Amino acid sequence: MFDAFKDLAKLKQMQSALQNETVTVQHNGVTVTMRGDFEVTAVELNPELDHAGQQTALLECLKRAKTQMQAKIAQSMGSFIS
Repeated sequence: MFDAFKDLAKLKQMQSALQNETVTVQHNGVTVTMRGDFEVTAVELNPELDHAGQQTALLECLKRAKTQMQAKIAQSMGSFIS
């Protein structure tokens, strides 16, 4: 039972650490920064793109940022499990 509490404490600590992690992704001049809790903290648009181009680039940035953050979390979970 105490091991479960220790594991819970480790998970809380890891959650706090991941919240400080960020990834920044750029596509076609659009930049997105995302925290470990998947909150987007910054978006920079490319004024040279039209509306449709902005949308496409922004969606691509969000997808890439989410994928990269999931990989970081998985890596952290791997070290937690071992």
